[in-house]
Amino acid sequence: MGKPEIVSIYEGFFSGGARILHTDVALGLHERGYAQSVAAINSETFRENTSQRMETDPSYRRLRDADITVASLGRRAIGNEIDYTPFTKSELDTFTRQAETSDIIFSVKEQPLRLINQIDSLDQSVIVGLHRSDPEHQGRSLDDLHVAIRMGRVGCLIATADASKAAYVDVGIPPELIHVVRNGIDLERFSPSNDKRALTRERLGISPDNPVVAFAARFDTMKDVPLFLESARLYLEENPSATMLMCGAGMTRDNTQVQQALDKAFAGAYDLRSQLRLLGIRCDMEAIYSASDVVASTSRFGETYPLCLIEGLACGAVPVATEVGDSEHIVSEGRGLLTSRDPFVIADAWQKAYENRPVFLEAIRATRNNFSRHHMVDEYSRIIDQYAVA
Repeated sequence: MGKPEIVSIYEGFFSGGARILHTDVALGLHERGYAQSVAAINSETFRENTSQRMETDPSYRRLRDADITVASLGRRAIGNEIDYTPFTKSELDTFTRQAETSDIIFSVKEQPLRLINQIDSLDQSVIVGLHRSDPEHQGRSLDDLHVAIRMGRVGCLIATADASKAAYVDVGIPPELIHVVRNGIDLERFSPSNDKRALTRERLGISPDNPVVAFAARFDTMKDVPLFLESARLYLEENPSATMLMCGAGMTRDNTQVQQALDKAFAGAYDLRSQLRLLGIRCDMEAIYSASDVVASTSRFGETYPLCLIEGLACGAVPVATEVGDSEHIVSEGRGLLTSRDPFVIADAWQKAYENRPVFLEAIRATRNNFSRHHMVDEYSRIIDQYAVA
């Protein structure tokens, strides 16, 4: 018997860890001979003050470059709210045709289950990825997950952190259905580079010796951008030569919400604002992390095993994170620091990480291979083989 064929379904292609992570999984499985295709409900998404079209998305391009078929139902999403307009017969037929030869349907998050649950003729086992640790914030999508499980469609769920599994068990998801596979990354792409560090700093006008803190997140409540900015002001007051690099959807100067948050955090200290660089969505995050000394996460909720922290540490930036999801595991064994939500504590932790970076880097080098995508893809492959329909 050959390897099972997989069709993965995405809500759409837009900047976010779940799509980046699953695209990496799909490419890893593709390299191992699994036949795959990808379906997207939306072909364009407007959120975080950013219009994001499928054809221009880096994850889409990576899949197409690998000759993986990507099709869309052509919907357009505006804002973070899920469109619960019932799917038309044409839309259902389009997805059914794409899925009919597959052995496994992989719902990248629980949101696409609203489509899967509407199709009566599907015989494939469904695997669902759990990429959040706050199911109570998933609204009707959590209900869709419960419905899919009651219908007997869900073979298993793959949570990207222990915290995610625990949170879904707390809301009634059977624990025996949930496997935990922590996120992994391409350690060849995300690796320390003195050349990238020097070139990126030169392009951004940053001195070789000045501290740099990277913040990679979309402009979303869960990321708590105001807390990051409060901490940044305190840090810059003590280290006025430092630079804060803010990357992600919505992290641009034309986003009025960003400007309002900056006005509030830096009121009376406008001279320090020039040390913040709003870089928006970047396709060269390995260069940004290589140029940085610290990678920061100030998230309030929702995180599981943040890619920004492991990508950053793999490039030589010390991770400093608030206690959300499995961030504590990432910074353990001397790799980084965990903080409270006090901006004074966060700013102090960034300084400690910068001053003691050589010590942290020694611990990172010793355990770096633990974050390899190869281990992650091994686990996904094992689970997919187990639940594929014969």
